[in-house]
Amino acid sequence: MTERARVVDTHHHFWTAEHAAGNFPAPRYAPLHRDATPEQLEHNLRVSGVGASVVVQTANTLDHTRALLRIHAEHDFVAGVCGWLPLHDPDATRQALAELGHPTALRGVRHLARHHSLTTPEPDPTSRAGLDALQVLADHDLSYDLVCVSAEELRAAAALAAERPQLRLVLDHLGRPPADTGAWEPWASAIAEVAAQPNTTLKVSAGVHLLSAWNRWAPPALAPYVEHVRHLFGADRLMMASNWPVTRLVARYGDIATGVRGLFADWTPSERVAVEGATAERVYRLARRA
Repeated sequence: MTERARVVDTHHHFWTAEHAAGNFPAPRYAPLHRDATPEQLEHNLRVSGVGASVVVQTANTLDHTRALLRIHAEHDFVAGVCGWLPLHDPDATRQALAELGHPTALRGVRHLARHHSLTTPEPDPTSRAGLDALQVLADHDLSYDLVCVSAEELRAAAALAAERPQLRLVLDHLGRPPADTGAWEPWASAIAEVAAQPNTTLKVSAGVHLLSAWNRWAPPALAPYVEHVRHLFGADRLMMASNWPVTRLVARYGDIATGVRGLFADWTPSERVAVEGATAERVYRLARRA
């Protein structure tokens, strides 16, 4: 590598207060019920030493994907978009890509199964149509982000990775380890099944279930889980992520970024380069911007 990898935050969102309130209705999510803008994050990235980011969808609509692509065009720090496409059918997936103009900024796709559009059929990755739609992503060099909330879903992700070895699968938020209780199984065994598939990558971050369970930011509680996945995946299949602005539930962006990067403090220099940026550059195919 002739150019040192940037530090890349591989998972954050942008939304309006109205959108947040519609997706996070419980009183404990009140800190999320305000705008999360590119301008806010750009300042936070700069003061935290993070050079680029990947914005991830929070609505299952093409209009939302278009909005994220516009943000990418207007803000150089956004290196890539993980948007949404209709994955219930391969023809619908191809048509949506054509409607978007096959944008190079679109580097990945995610579908929120628990917050899906009422007008959009739910994709079934285990069906023939679902598998063929995911093959369309692979054919267009797009990754597929997954939010797994149980050991059963982790094992299903491992099976999916085996079924579609050309597809890059990215699992969000460490595959939801039980760090709020300190438990270990069945997460530890299930995440090992995911790691056994070489086309899988894992984001080192805390999901909303964990952040809403905590009353403060506690990265040491993540340390044993991070060491487990370091052993299973290796640093070249791990990516640091913030999950901002969901992290507003417990801390400011700078504290989150410092805490996550602190989990890698004892890793080798090459491991830190990988997890803090080089893996993201490779997996999301991020292009350098002026």
